[in-house]
Amino acid sequence: MSSESTDLLLERRLGSVVEYTLNRPNKLNALSDQLTHLLKTKLQYAETDETVEVIVLRGNGRAFCAGGDVVALSLQAKTGKDEEIQKANTFMRGQYLLNHICATLDSKVTVAFWHSITMGGGMGFSVPLDFRVCSPNTMIAMPECSISFFPDVGASYFLNQLGPGIGMYLALTGNRLTGYEAVAFGLATHYMEIETIEEAVQALSKASSRDQVNRLLTGLASQPSNDAIAAAKEKLKYIKETFTAPNLNQIFARLEAMNNAWSRAALVGLRSGSPTAVSVTFEMLKRGKSKTAEQCREMEYVLHTHFMRLPDFIEGVDKKLVRKPARKPQWQPSSRSEVTQAMIDAFFVPVPTDGVLQLGAKVADPKKQNRFVRHGSS
Repeated sequence: MSSESTDLLLERRLGSVVEYTLNRPNKLNALSDQLTHLLKTKLQYAETDETVEVIVLRGNGRAFCAGGDVVALSLQAKTGKDEEIQKANTFMRGQYLLNHICATLDSKVTVAFWHSITMGGGMGFSVPLDFRVCSPNTMIAMPECSISFFPDVGASYFLNQLGPGIGMYLALTGNRLTGYEAVAFGLATHYMEIETIEEAVQALSKASSRDQVNRLLTGLASQPSNDAIAAAKEKLKYIKETFTAPNLNQIFARLEAMNNAWSRAALVGLRSGSPTAVSVTFEMLKRGKSKTAEQCREMEYVLHTHFMRLPDFIEGVDKKLVRKPARKPQWQPSSRSEVTQAMIDAFFVPVPTDGVLQLGAKVADPKKQNRFVRHGSS
């Protein structure tokens, strides 16, 4: 393997800790084919290394991970060639396998430092880890609907484990959470100053159990301001009042009736997404409530194969991520009223030429593959 590819993932040993740092800072550590392969390989090796007790994941620069490289995916989709679509499918299978590996690292204690930007699949692949640590610099978001994609890499499972309405809010609006809000909402487990993270990693070299790691992280945790705590509680209240509605029309109606700064921002987020993506994502989360993590990954892979053939996905990535300055995408269809239930249901039917997601050996114990547990009682 070339030094260029190995430099995408930096490795450091500190006693019984192995630390892997995602190193694509100019791309906000977005997961490319090479980086995904390196992560999978290193994590599987670390799991078998008897000298390793704790696995730490970090990101270099101003992001932990901005998710999968959707620009590369859209360029493959834009060709319309089946061979390019299949390459995109292979990439996504790698993303789901990485999520599966993170969800089954039972013999090690695992920690992700979401120190800054953590979005989409970056959160998805790492959310099954034992501890997810945020800082005042953290920015959490699931912005996929804004480019006419959907929250993937296990999102239909872990978003459903959060408190009432939270998963729907994050998935449908793409609106951001602060580091403390991520803890208050149950996504993250600890909150500490960014300057303390290196001290925490050094301290972990003396830990050998989940309880010890938890005590160390808790001892180094910081307390947010009273204003931040109050704001998080208020946001949770608003989310519960609006995003627990049984359908999209009622979510919109409740937000419009609320008519405050928060609800107006939520409506902006909802309306920025493509009508198709918002409608399919709502249905995905409804269906995900009754599924295991493995079943959710399988469902999401089918959705991916459809979105790769959706002109709106190419349009969304081009206008929002490629063009400078960004422009408003022209969605087709342009309104939710044009998206029928039959159109939505068709996204959940496997595309014959694309196969289904197969991750190899099944996990015998469902509790192991369903590893994410929300923090706290939000």
